[in-house]
Amino acid sequence: MVSTGNKPIPVIINPASGKAQPVLHTVNETFRKHNLSWQGHITYQFGDATRFAQEAVADGAEMVVVYGGDGTVLEIVNGILGSDVPIGIIPGGTGNAVATELGISRKIEEAAELICTSKHRRAVDVAQANDQYYLLRTYFGITQDQAASRSEKDKYHLLAYPKEVLGIMKDAPHAEYTVTVDGTKTTAQAMTCFVNNIDNLGGINVDIGDIKPDDGLVDVMLVSKNRQSLNELTHYALHVGHSKVHGYHARGKEVTVETNPSQTVWLDGELSGNTPVTVKVHPGAVKIIVPQETKA
Repeated sequence: MVSTGNKPIPVIINPASGKAQPVLHTVNETFRKHNLSWQGHITYQFGDATRFAQEAVADGAEMVVVYGGDGTVLEIVNGILGSDVPIGIIPGGTGNAVATELGISRKIEEAAELICTSKHRRAVDVAQANDQYYLLRTYFGITQDQAASRSEKDKYHLLAYPKEVLGIMKDAPHAEYTVTVDGTKTTAQAMTCFVNNIDNLGGINVDIGDIKPDDGLVDVMLVSKNRQSLNELTHYALHVGHSKVHGYHARGKEVTVETNPSQTVWLDGELSGNTPVTVKVHPGAVKIIVPQETKA
């Protein structure tokens, strides 16, 4: 249950998500029903959401609400890290993997109602790759041509993501990956590597064990270009049931990925330089408003 005193709740809205006017109306109606005041902040460029969140924390906000996709949620995380201010999510993106993982409804009305009424906060891990944070996963070796573009996400929605995975299968050459997990080193030829904080990629689940967003660990998967791996990746890409991964899998608190030759690094769908990269976990670094208490 929300108790904000006299301060309006900051609601940060990414209009690129495509439903700015409906979400404004819904938030207004829902918050008014619960006698809550709010103040909207519209983002226009990358970094705006982080700045708005930082300002809200400095101003003593009890929570920060975000309407947008996983990228906007990550911006909010960057703005509130180090504080105890929880995030309320109204999903508005293509994948909405964070919301899906935590059981938050994709329906604007239900998500807004949850923010106003839920007493539950789940402390979620944040991963750090070199000097950048992420919530979902980092992966390697994909070119910008293989990655799903903004226009493809707008046009095809969740079907845009299989393009990335199928592109890997079609074009990605093998590289030598040296992966060190909590001091244990493994070297193998692979076409890509995933370092996941959660197993949900916007409605697509990769079954590589019981991945949890609040266990203080990340999960590492190396994928080779063989028939079994390609079948597994096809199921993953097309969401044909759950893709059970039989290749290299490890779990740890700190992971270093080195490659020969150097490979591109992607964080939550955004290009972020090249290998090598070291991933560390910040356990329970952010709190998110959820429908019910869930076990760690």
